[in-house]
Amino acid sequence: MSMQKIKKSKDLRRVGNVYYDRSLANDFMCNAVASRASFRQIAASFTSSTARNQGRLCSMLPAASHSIWCNVLEDLTQSPQIKVKLQDLLQECEAHTEFEYLSIDATVKCMMKLIGQAHFNSSQDCRDAAAIADSEAAYRLLTVRGRTNAVLGLCGIRSEGSREIASGLSSMLTLCQRAQVLHMASDSPSVELFATLKNTCPNLQPLGLDAMHIVMVYEQNHSNKRTKGSRWLATVMNKFRNIDVECHAAAWGPMYTGQQRIHYTGEEKRLSVLVS
Repeated sequence: MSMQKIKKSKDLRRVGNVYYDRSLANDFMCNAVASRASFRQIAASFTSSTARNQGRLCSMLPAASHSIWCNVLEDLTQSPQIKVKLQDLLQECEAHTEFEYLSIDATVKCMMKLIGQAHFNSSQDCRDAAAIADSEAAYRLLTVRGRTNAVLGLCGIRSEGSREIASGLSSMLTLCQRAQVLHMASDSPSVELFATLKNTCPNLQPLGLDAMHIVMVYEQNHSNKRTKGSRWLATVMNKFRNIDVECHAAAWGPMYTGQQRIHYTGEEKRLSVLVS
């Protein structure tokens, strides 16, 4: 097929110097979901499917490290069809009260690869000299998970301040979705964060510590490897995530707001010293 016919074709979409059709887009998305967007596995899957005819078609595929795989994935995720599907899924989550419980977290590592902004630990002079202004930079990625651990939103924020988190939630969630929020968990809950989120999510009742963050920190201190200690800790912390349909909220007593003074027993103090 000549380049002139390719450019005139209405069934092809161009990304850089690569043209692809709907069938490749469908296969690409299936492989991306199955491999958790691993470009190396996506490339391997396409290489395996083109191994017929003595592998002559394999030479037409770019290397796994080539940027074209990332460009195609970005083009697909920003397509109108995917955006409509995403909104349909979020509406389905809202219909099944997925937003009643939210777990929020902000990570730095994946945002360090953004081109144009300074490193989050850079001096103020370096931040001011960057192509992306310091006030507009996204140094952290705010992730929001729902009641069944479904990912409900991803948003770049400048810092983990209370206002930044509240602004990110407002940009990702609709008014109805924020009104559905009853409980929220974070790796660093505070009275200030609770008061700020209360304005964003008017029906929010408690803000607590995410039960699994202590396990993540434990594994990070052991070179991101699972150990006997981390497995035991995960088992213990998972007890706080279980649901007993026969146990009502009133069985736990009044909600802790951070204002009450806690009196520990001697045994609790001893165990606290061992943990710290």
